[in-house]
Amino acid sequence: MPAQHLESLSEGISVSDPRWQCVENLVTTVAFSRSPRLAQLLRYLVIRTLAGRGREVTEPEIAMAVFDRGNDFDRATDTIVRSHMLRLR
Repeated sequence: MPAQHLESLSEGISVSDPRWQCVENLVTTVAFSRSPRLAQLLRYLVIRTLAGRGREVTEPEIAMAVFDRGNDFDRATDTIVRSHMLRLR
């Protein structure tokens, strides 16, 4: 996800928020440094949750925002979101 897109989503979230600091600490670990997309996914989910919009997140939205898929994303044939969510868990 382009940094600019993350910044626009994270408006109103304080970088001093301990929840955000925890996320930033996590994404600097070796496990996340090997998978930048996984780090982007975690950041995206946390940003949406901290903004009070976590329940509105959908698989197609994640596909477009994090994995650069288009409006024609077909979750029946493209499992990228589900596979990364499993890795994140």
